[in-house]
Amino acid sequence: TISSWVTREDRRTAQEYPDSVPWPLSLCTWDCWCYAPWLLYHCDLNDGPIRVYDIRASNLKGRLLSKPDPYVKVWCGSSHGKSSILKKQANPTWPDQFNFVNILPNSVLTLQVWDDVIGPDRYMGTCSTTICPGTHTEICQLKMSTVYYTYSYSH
Repeated sequence: TISSWVTREDRRTAQEYPDSVPWPLSLCTWDCWCYAPWLLYHCDLNDGPIRVYDIRASNLKGRLLSKPDPYVKVWCGSSHGKSSILKKQANPTWPDQFNFVNILPNSVLTLQVWDDVIGPDRYMGTCSTTICPGTHTEICQLKMSTVYYTYSYSH
């Protein structure tokens, strides 16, 4: 069986030294052990809600000498949303929060930052993380700016 491939020592090593694990392993909690899309071991596949909030950025650059008019697009699983546009904000804090339901463990949460301009909007960068149960604050480096956000997930 697959469980015979993974020992308690393997799990301990994977938690303490995730970069040293020789197989594709995503560790969120003891209830969330997924090795590869085609090979699952002890994965709790119950879905649950996720809340994404406290989204902010620092040092966003506009075109030429202007400040950007940034907004964020958020995806998790098949759910998505878009924040409000904050005019002339290099260091925005968006008031929006996103509540998505029926999200599976190990889904990818993606945030894209955009500048609202005349014509096609200007892409500023992407942040992605594999979600895990609990509340987590993430920091994401874009080219010359930083995005911060918090998510809470339970399943």
